Amino acid sequence: MEVTQQKTLPALFEARCRLSPNRTAAFHLNKDNSWQPISWSRYLYNVNQISKGLQGLSIRKGDRVAIMAPTSLNWEFAQIGALAIGCVVAGIDQNYPADQMEHVFNLLNPTVLFVQDTELLCKIPLEIQEKLK
Repeated sequence: MEVTQQKTLPALFEARCRLSPNRTAAFHLNKDNSWQPISWSRYLYNVNQISKGLQGLSIRKGDRVAIMAPTSLNWEFAQIGALAIGCVVAGIDQNYPADQMEHVFNLLNPTVLFVQDTELLCKIPLEIQEKLK
């Protein structure tokens, strides 16, 4: 498939998942430090769950979704899931000082924020948290 066919990233991703659904797509590091393979079909399932969850929150095409987490499969699930329904996705650096983070949030004005854990969520000023779904 040529990129010049102007397929979207989510469409290319879905086509790849359907090509060999039972093959390993990636590996996930478990809490016990063992590596767990994830198939393309499971990858697609997780992305679809994110898309459905966002739609359940009335998120739609053009809405802005922010992700504040280290690079991981969960980041990819969130990113592709949001792109699949037409959202604009932006990463937020978790190491920004509070004033810089507030500036970025004010510029981006996201409807939804994905965070890795409550520790990262606590870095975000409450007035910004209250604006998010």
